Amino acid sequence: MNPLYNHQVKFLARNPRKALLAHATGTGKTRTACEWIKQNNFRNVLIVAPKGLLKNWARETALWGVPINFRTIISKETFKLRPQKEHDALITDEADFFFSPRFKSALSKSLRNYIKNYNPALLLLTATVYRSSAWNVYTAATLLGHQWDYKDFEYAFFNQVHMGFRIV
Repeated sequence: MNPLYNHQVKFLARNPRKALLAHATGTGKTRTACEWIKQNNFRNVLIVAPKGLLKNWARETALWGVPINFRTIISKETFKLRPQKEHDALITDEADFFFSPRFKSALSKSLRNYIKNYNPALLLLTATVYRSSAWNVYTAATLLGHQWDYKDFEYAFFNQVHMGFRIV
């Protein structure tokens, strides 16, 4: 078995209940997630990923020793359309799809509601935290339980520019 990278070892040593892994592609986010599952003895994990990554998750969880009966792997579309039962932990791959500014998208709302209803251990995985605006970061932080004041965040991270009658 391949040894873990230093950043994976450091993350697992901290063992957070809720976290965002914002690492570049190919740096071992999936492996880290599998090790996190095993380290915490989760027996009921929901993994939400884009359709194109579902087979990869099935293969990788088997490769890194996460038993099939310990995990449920579904697409983000399924997660958005059908309420899911309670799980010990929730992992979202390509989590940036859930970071719509001010929770406007149905996908973002569904994740926020799941967290509110069940309070699972949470691991958000992405290589792209910032998609369109700093609001993506605010949304991610909110999902992780940070209670940032909306106005303070806006003041710290946004500059309003007047362009004619519009404010951008």
